[in-house]
Amino acid sequence: MEKNYSGQNATVYSISSPVAAEAAAVVVVVVVVVVVVVVVIAVAVAVAATAAAVAATAAAAAAVAAVAVAVVVVVVVVVVVVAVVQM
Repeated sequence: MEKNYSGQNATVYSISSPVAAEAAAVVVVVVVVVVVVVVVIAVAVAVAATAAAVAATAAAAAAVAAVAVAVVVVVVVVVVVVAVVQM
């Protein structure tokens, strides 16, 4: 650190040492790594939420299909019973 004197009792330190510059670079790298990790976690959470929504939609579609099949079976049974009764 260099001392720059400006005034009777004031001491101002300027960051001009290689160690301080290296420390600043390390801080920047750490911040970038933290941001990347946070973004990756956020994307993973979003993908998991989307997968859960897709699974829920597929389950709902399967339930609707099961109800539709049940309705068709009931209609066929009713038609067959009515046809047999009318014979």
